[in-house]
Parts: sequence; C-alpha cells; structure tokens
Amino acid sequence: MRTFEALIMFSVASLLCSSCAKTHEVKRQTVAVSVGTPIKLILIDQLESGVSPEGSSVSLVVADDVRSPEGSLIFVKGASAKGRVIWSRRGQTLAALANQPARLAIGVDQCTASDGSKIQITVRSAVNQSDRLQLTRANNAATSSISEPLTEAQLSGLKSDFDQLFTAIKDNREAEARSILAHLSVRPDLHGRLGPLEKGGQESLLKALRLAVGSSRFAGPIPMAGQALELIKLSGQVGNRVARMLRARNIIAFPGTEITAFTSEPGQVLAP
Repeated sequence: MRTFEALIMFSVASLLCSSCAKTHEVKRQTVAVSVGTPIKLILIDQLESGVSPEGSSVSLVVADDVRSPEGSLIFVKGASAKGRVIWSRRGQTLAALANQPARLAIGVDQCTASDGSKIQITVRSAVNQSDRLQLTRANNAATSSISEPLTEAQLSGLKSDFDQLFTAIKDNREAEARSILAHLSVRPDLHGRLGPLEKGGQESLLKALRLAVGSSRFAGPIPMAGQALELIKLSGQVGNRVARMLRARNIIAFPGTEITAFTSEPGQVLAP
C-alpha cells in the first residue's frame, strides 16, 4: 500500500515539475525578415581618412530594438554589426588644387539577430544607390546634446578621459576603466548625463561598454545598453568638437556616428 502511495506521489510530483518547466520555457517563433528592414546603427570605432586602411573591419552596434510588423524582436539594442572601410584617402594641403580632397567611405555586411544568427545588411537604399556610405564632416558624429559651451581645456580633458576609458576597456584593464568611469560620472561638464553611479550601476555600465567597445559580442539584451551607447555618443560629440576646433584636415568618423542600414536578403529569425 505504501509503495502504491509513493508511486502516486512521485507521478504527481513529476507532472508538477513538467508543468513548471513548460511554464518557464521561452517560447520562440520563426519570424520572416523582409528585405529593406531598416536598422539604426552606431559606429564604435574611430575612423580617419588615409589612416584607417581600406578593407579594415568596422565595428557597429544596433542603436534601438528592431521589431517585425507583428511586434516580434528581430534585432536587440546593443547587438553587434560589422562593416569595412571601402575608401580612405588622406587630405593634402593642396588637395583643392589637385582635386583630391580627403575621402572616407564604409560599407556594412552583417548584423547579429536576436537569436544570434547573422543577417546580411547594406547601406543601399532608395536615397543612396550605392553599397558604400561616404562619411563627411557633416555626417560623421551624432547630433550634439552638449548644449552649453565648453572651453578648449574642458573639451581636450574630456576627449583624453574618453580615449583612456575605451583603451583601458579594450586592453582589459578593469581597475583603470572603473576609476576613469567613476571620474567621468561626476564631471560637471557632462551636466549629470551619467549621474553619480553606485557600484552596482557602475559595474553594469562597464559590462555594457565591454560588450560594445571590447572584443566580446552577444545578441541578447544588454543591461544598461542605452546608457553605454549614450556614453559612446558623448565621446564622439566631444571628439568632433575637438577636430573642428583644431581644423583637422582629414575626415574623422567618431564613435557615436549614426548610420542607417537595411537588410539586404530575406531571412528568418527565431524571435522571443
């Protein structure tokens, strides 16, 4: 009798466990990705005409979630995308007379979808009938959100801090990156854009920056991705101002430069 009762209890427990497992399963569905789906990207690497070699890789990330018409998540904010430098020519002192001004153009190749698969993309559109996007001094940085005027010393100091932060992250110097980020978070010339970050928030932001700026990439949701991308945009705005102030001869595309890409081939994604 006890054996029978034990079997009944075991069977009920098994059914309950099975039911719980099914409840916690992430349901995914196959979603068709149509050609021409727009994706807003943000440039992560700094590129410079005549300095960045033609054919070299370009790292970008998705600026905003991209969903299907039915609402399924296709591309996650912060997911990686890849491109390459197509045209890179240094500006010369007598470039106007020689009719050879500085030139910088890139193409985009693929973007990581929400299920980790790679989707082919392009910059070709109804407006741009080319697979290359020419970067100019007018379109090479995100729209500035630093409204108050900054002195030359403030701009130079901010640029130095940003450069050191991203270099430390790329070189896996965690303690140095953490120290620079803490310093940036309380700088008055950032107008509280980052806010005084507590330790937990700082660690999450560092992780998000590591995924965006460093070598590691993944397709899933990234905690504090929005704040990490905002910081990258700010670094690009500061770099753009410094370049304009110094009247740089070359074209420099700064981190945070916004680029619109489009899916170039039909595909399928297992979307959550």
